[in-house]
Amino acid sequence: WLGNSIYERLEEDGHYTTMLKLIDVLGQKETLSHTGSKTLFAANDSAFEQWYGRNSWGVNRYEQLSLSQKKLLLNNSMINNAYLI
Repeated sequence: WLGNSIYERLEEDGHYTTMLKLIDVLGQKETLSHTGSKTLFAANDSAFEQWYGRNSWGVNRYEQLSLSQKKLLLNNSMINNAYLI
């Protein structure tokens, strides 16, 4: 009854390639491919582009992110359980 999974919705939209990379590299694709297990406050590619231009880490593109930084970005945008509006 929740519809598509988080992962499928991000893929279908086409504006979340950075978030999908984070999900894939951190091994969360399987979890986020099932409905109802998490709530994700996903930043789109435009938001990441703006963040790359002015973050305190000095990171200008995805490839410069360390594994720890990737974990921080994904884990701080995700909470357990589905919260429905």
